[in-house]
Amino acid sequence: MLTDDQPEPARQLSARSNLVVCSNADMGTAAVRDAEVITILADASAIVDLLAQIAPSLRAGQLVVSMAAAVTIDCIETHLPDDVAVARAALSPTGRGGVPLAFAAAGSRCRAADLAKADLLFAPSWQVRHVSEQQLAIVTAICETGPAYLYCLVESMVEAGVYLGLGRPDVADLAIQAVSSAAEDLRETRVHPALLREQVTSPSGPAAAALRGLEVHGMRAAVMAATEAAVDRVRAHT
Repeated sequence: MLTDDQPEPARQLSARSNLVVCSNADMGTAAVRDAEVITILADASAIVDLLAQIAPSLRAGQLVVSMAAAVTIDCIETHLPDDVAVARAALSPTGRGGVPLAFAAAGSRCRAADLAKADLLFAPSWQVRHVSEQQLAIVTAICETGPAYLYCLVESMVEAGVYLGLGRPDVADLAIQAVSSAAEDLRETRVHPALLREQVTSPSGPAAAALRGLEVHGMRAAVMAATEAAVDRVRAHT
């Protein structure tokens, strides 16, 4: 069951999982009481009111799974009966290739059997992994910044190619093809990125010269700082 105040994201999630969408108007009905697992997809500003709506209808042994990124497990547990288990989940983007990931974190009242129920919600459309609640902030930051990094990289490659004399349509197609091919290699081979980088970097070649330029300008340090900033922003809003 999915209780939500975000209808379109809820429908998209339901289409790929074992969830049935239930609107706010259905809160407190037999639908909530009869469910083994209630999954909440809601804005942080609405979560407390939503929990207050469903709390009287919950019973011992049920599991509430929150997908509200900015609300802690402790906050959710505070507003629910003591005999109801709580977990949080975060999903990676559902792209065109590979199986997306679902990360679940258990609350203080969540047993292994409860977490197994959460796993069943997302399988087989998502590959489920268990993390701590602290690590969920890193998951969210990586999911939200990863695409932005790549778009920025491709944009920079295109602008560099144009500056050096290649037509924009041609360099755009080349950059997109290069990034897509590299992503496919990462996904299909499961080889460490450093080894793949070594395979495409010949001694004294253009890739070696380009990588040195990135190192001189602190690319790794910049990505580290950017990711740390993203995690801090996620935690600040939690």
